[in-house]
Formats: sequence, structure tokens, C-alpha cells
Amino acid sequence: MDNLISLCQLIATQRVEHIDLFDKKKHKGKTWKLYDSITKGEITDDHAGMALLYGVDGNRQDYNRLKKRLEGKLLNNLFFVDQSRSEFNEVKRVVHTIGKSFALFNILLERNEKKIAIPLALKTYKLAIKYEKTDFALYLARHLYDYYSLTNPNKGKKIEFLKSIKTLIHTLNHELKAEEYYNEISNLYLTKKSKFNEKELTSMKRMCDKLTANQNEIKSFKYNLRTYNLLGSYYILSNQHEECIRCCQSALDFFEAKPYNDNLAKYKFRNNLILSAIPQRNFELAEKYVNENFKVINEGKLHWYTQCNYQYILLSAQSKYQSLYSLTLKVTKSKNYKNYVLKHEYWKVIEAYIHFLIRMDKIDTSLDTSGKKLRPFSLVRFLNDVPKFSKDKRGLNISIHIIQFLFLLLDRKYSKLIDRLDALKQYSNRYLKNDETYRSNLFIKMLLKVADADFHPIAAKRYTEKLHEKLLASNPSANFQSTEIEVIQYEKLWEIVMELLEQNRMKKST
Repeated sequence: MDNLISLCQLIATQRVEHIDLFDKKKHKGKTWKLYDSITKGEITDDHAGMALLYGVDGNRQDYNRLKKRLEGKLLNNLFFVDQSRSEFNEVKRVVHTIGKSFALFNILLERNEKKIAIPLALKTYKLAIKYEKTDFALYLARHLYDYYSLTNPNKGKKIEFLKSIKTLIHTLNHELKAEEYYNEISNLYLTKKSKFNEKELTSMKRMCDKLTANQNEIKSFKYNLRTYNLLGSYYILSNQHEECIRCCQSALDFFEAKPYNDNLAKYKFRNNLILSAIPQRNFELAEKYVNENFKVINEGKLHWYTQCNYQYILLSAQSKYQSLYSLTLKVTKSKNYKNYVLKHEYWKVIEAYIHFLIRMDKIDTSLDTSGKKLRPFSLVRFLNDVPKFSKDKRGLNISIHIIQFLFLLLDRKYSKLIDRLDALKQYSNRYLKNDETYRSNLFIKMLLKVADADFHPIAAKRYTEKLHEKLLASNPSANFQSTEIEVIQYEKLWEIVMELLEQNRMKKST
């Protein structure tokens, strides 16, 4: 059902009005009703679909056949999707065009319609060469070489395409090697539960050296995309942020020099620049590239939410809490906010921290002129609203534990807070053991010391002095997962905790 829902949403959001997706005379049929109900959000799973269309006791096989029929109809209409509205659109449009032409060429070839197929192959081949789609170009060049050798002999064309085949094979072999290295490292990164060790980083560096050694010879888009991506990732993982910035700027120069505009590639390298500029506290550079990325993406799309995340990190690191409030309103009130579940969950956590900052008088909501408002905050409701992170022991679950502690401290619910301490201590000991969660471990230990100090600011400062020094000596990681954990950087958050303890002491004395 998930695949069918995605297809329905894709077709529904594109300009396909000029295509007869459904027979107008049969608009009230079950296929149309299934499509219409999915796009309206009335059907979100098979249980709802079955109940609406066939009843709870209906024939399951009929329902499955209906889904298959709709899926086939939607797949056929993908040929007519309007690419002009896509993000990063030039290269996306070309890939869409090449894909359609490639499919048509093979259909015509299968039917032995070479008089129509060959001109289409030539046109598509030239497009694939221009946009460096090596695998497509090689496939078409082989057929054209065959055609000008056997079907319509032409010595000049035969030599031209044979030479092209050899060049494309050479390039493709290098692209496949770059792809192999990139996928191996990406898979390791996604499946590991800890940071890369020295052996893994050394292996990664060897891969990078092999690839960069061929960059002067292999100028293809895909080869250099994988090579620069892998090298940038190596610099980020080994905390060589200055090197990463230089690498990504070289990559941007390389792709800017191409005769076509691939905004997606440049977008990705600007992201790496942002992730390396933030730990360097080069906020001006990071902000420059965040703004550059905003120029090439559509508001409300997944990439837009990613840039809003980066912007949040930047504002948080600079204690620009009033701007954080405006950004949070913009995101949480955006049109597609609830469609991206993980982004939605992440911003729910951010929203909780914003409410905490409002309560601490760090944000004046009356200064915002948008007319938008955050919904009232309830700690109990918030904890019930974010269940997806209950099994995420390295991610936002850390932030959830911390904000729960802070609100209990803010409301001076000391007995409930003390009841939570053992669970917080066990959580820290069990899950925050590696280098990636080093700062979180330090900060949670500092919060535990606050209770040991009987919530007195002077005693808490004394009890946490060594831990605080270690926290200040460490740097926030450029790893995006780590930046998600620190919704507000711990150094800044600790200053607010100390301020809160002083406020509570003053209230107690009066």
C-alpha cells in the first residue's frame, strides 16, 4: 500500500490534467474511487481501503486486483509527468527525457522498426553524451556501432562509434569503481553503531587516494561526484573540517564549470560545507551556503526541511532564540509538515525546547508579526506524541530525556525529577558510552550533579566544574545525527540551567 500511496501522491501533484488518467464515463468506478480516496487522505492503509471499497467482509482478492490495476495505470502515466516543476530541474528533466526515449528505442527495436529507432537513438545518444550519462550512452553507442557496421554500413560512423565505445567503457569502469567505494563506505556508515575507527578511516583514505589520483584523467560527472563525496565524508568523519571545506569548494568549482546546471550535486556539497563550517564556528560561511541552497529548492519539500534544520542549528549556536521562534513557526505551520514523519517528529522536539525558552523569557512571542502561534505545550502530551524515538538510543531520545528534566526543573517538581534520576543515570550508562555521545554523556552527568547539589546554583557550579571544563574543551560534531541530538548546544543550555537554578533559589527565598 505504501508504494501505491506514493504513486498516487506523485501523479496528483504533477500536471497531468491533459492526460485521461481515467475514463470520464467511469469516474465513479472503484479504480477512480481508490485513487481519489488515497489522494484525499481517506485511505492510508489496506484495512481502510478494503473497508471503504468492499466492506470488512469483502473479497480480498478483488481488492488486491484493484490495487494492481491502479498501480499499472499510474505507472503508465509516469511518462506524462511534468518535470518542469521539479526541484533541481534541468538534469532531472534530461534524465526523464533520456529514460523515456531509451524505453521507446527498445520497444521500436523489438518490433524491428529501425527507421524510427535509429534517429531516436542518435538524438538520445547525443543527449546522454552531453549530460554524461555514461551507461545510457554506451548502450546506445553499441547499437549504433552495430547499425553502421551491418545494417547500413558507414565507415566513418562505424569508426566514430567504436572509438566512443572504448572511451565510454574506460570511463564506466572508473565510475563503477568509484560507485563501489562510495557504496561500501555508505553502507558501513549506515549500519555501524559507533564512529569509524582508525582502521576503517585508513581504509577509507586509501580509497580516496585511488580515486583522486585519476581525477585529472576522468572528468565525468558521476566519477567526480562520488570521489568528491567520499573525500568530503572522510574529512568530516576524521574531523578535518578545514580540509572538507576546501574539498567541497573544489567540487563546487568543478560542477560550476560543467556546460549544464546540476543543482542537486552542488546542493549536496554545500550541505557538507555547512556541516564543516558549524564546528569551526564559521557561521557566516555556513549561513551563506544555507541561503544558496534555499534558492534552488521548493518550500515544503524534503530538502527544504533539511535546510531549515541547518538554519536552526546555526541560530541555536549563536543564541538567536527570537529567530528560532520565527523559524519554528514557519516550519510547523508549513503545508506539508506532517507528510514527512521523521522531520515532523524532530520538529516536535524542537518545539518543546522553544516552549522552554519562552518560559525562560528568552523569546518574546509578541515580537512575531506572522500571526501564527504554537499550540499550547503539555509535557505529558509531548512524551506521548514522540513514541517513534523510544527505540532510538543514539538520536533524539537523548533530547527528549533532557527536555523532560528541564521542564520538571522549571516547574520545581523536584520529587518527580528525583524519581526520574535513576532512569536517567541508567540510560546514560547503558547507551551513552561511545565518542559520538560523549558530549551528551557529559551533559547528563552535569544534570545529575544538579540534583546532588540539592538544586542550589553555587553548589551545582562547584560539583560540575570538571565536567563543564570537559564539555567546553569538546566540539559539537559535524555529524548531522549529533547536531540533531543537541537541539540547543550544551554549552548554551548549561548557561540557561544555571540561570534557572538561580531563579528557583530566589523564588524559594521569597
